[in-house]
Amino acid sequence: MTLTRKEMREFFNLAKHEEQQELIRRKAISEEVQAEKHQAAMLEYFIENLDDRMLMAIHSTNTFPKRGVIKPTGHYLFNINSSSAQAIIEDSKLKYPRMTVHFTLNYAVKGVVNAGKFFRWSCKYAILVPFIDMKKRIVSLNPVDTWIIGQLSLPKTAEILVPEEEYFSKNQEFEALSGRAKVIPYPKEETLLSAVSKRLKNKGYPVTTGGGRGWFEGTEFSSTITFIEKSHFLTPKEKWRLKQKATQNNYLGWARLFTALAEKIGAGQKDHEQSLFRRVEGLADKFFEIIFDPPKEQRETYLSEFMERFGFNHPTFQSMAANAEIYQEKIGLMLEKKVYSHTQEKKDLKKLQAVLDKIKNFCNDLQIKAQVIHRKNNQITLGEFLREQNILG
Repeated sequence: MTLTRKEMREFFNLAKHEEQQELIRRKAISEEVQAEKHQAAMLEYFIENLDDRMLMAIHSTNTFPKRGVIKPTGHYLFNINSSSAQAIIEDSKLKYPRMTVHFTLNYAVKGVVNAGKFFRWSCKYAILVPFIDMKKRIVSLNPVDTWIIGQLSLPKTAEILVPEEEYFSKNQEFEALSGRAKVIPYPKEETLLSAVSKRLKNKGYPVTTGGGRGWFEGTEFSSTITFIEKSHFLTPKEKWRLKQKATQNNYLGWARLFTALAEKIGAGQKDHEQSLFRRVEGLADKFFEIIFDPPKEQRETYLSEFMERFGFNHPTFQSMAANAEIYQEKIGLMLEKKVYSHTQEKKDLKKLQAVLDKIKNFCNDLQIKAQVIHRKNNQITLGEFLREQNILG
C-alpha cells in the first residue's frame, strides 16, 4: 500500500508526538524518583542525626489567621445554635477556655478521636510552619499532636493554603490578613490533605502519615528498621550502619526518635488528653451543655434533684463553680512558678484564668437564683428554671 504525502506527514507527526510524550513521561518518573529519594534521604538523616530541619508543622483550621497570627479558640466567644442562649453568651462574653494550638508534623490531620469515637476533620485552610521556626514555643512534641500555649505570630517562612475559588474572589483581603506568611491557593478539585502533601513535596519535605500515637502507625514502616531495610536508595553497607545506629539508640519506632528530639530541644511530651488544659476544656463542655443545651432527660430533671447530684459525670452549678476556681488556682501556680515563661504563654494563661472566672461567677449566680426559686417551687424542672432565666428558648 502506497501512502500519500499527507498520510506520511501525519504518520511522522504522530510518531514525533508519541516520542515527546514518552520523554515527558520519563522526565516525570525521573523527577518523582528524585523527590522520593530526597524525602527518604531526609528521613534517614533524621534517624541518624535527629535533624529537625526536615520537619514541617501543620495546623488545619477553618479560621483564617488575623494579621498573621494563629489565635487559640479561647480568644473567641462560644458559639451555640440558639439565639436566646447566644445573646446571653455575648452579653456575658463567655469564651471556650482552650488556649492551646495544635499541629501535626509532615502530614495534615484526617480527624480526631474524642470519647472513643473518630470524627473526620473538615477544614478549608492549612498553615505550614517550619519546625525550626517555632520549636522554642513547643510545650509538647508528638508527630500527631504537637502543641503550644497561646497565640502564634507566623514567621515569614510560614505558608497558608487556601481554596483557589476563595483566594481569587478576595485575594487582597487574604494577603492583608496573612501578615508575613505567604498565601498559596490550591485547586478546587483537590482536597486539603492532597494539597498539603503536594506542597510538602514541592518544598522538599518528606510526607508521612499519622495514626493515634505516631508516624506510619499500622503500617510496616512504623518500625524504623523496616523503613531502613525497604529503602531503595541505601547501599547494603549504609543500611547496616543506619540499623546499627537505630538499634544502639533504641530508635526502633518513630516515637523514640521524637522522645530524643524533645529532650534535645527542651520540650515536653505530655499528652494533651491527660493535661490540666484538657480537664479545663472538659469542664467547659459540661458547662455549655448543661446550661445552654441540656438533653431532654436533663431538662425534665427536677431542679432540687439536679442541685443534689454528686460526681464528675453529674455536675451541678455549685460543683462546676468549685472546679473552675480550682483550675484558676492551678494556673495561678503555673504563672507564679514560671512553668511557662514565654510572654505569649503568660498572656494567654491569664486570659484562661479570666475565662474560668466568668464560668465560676456565672455558675455561682445560677446557684443563688436556683436556691431562691427552689424554695418557692420545689416541683420546677431544670429546663423550666433555665427558661425563666431566658437561657433556653
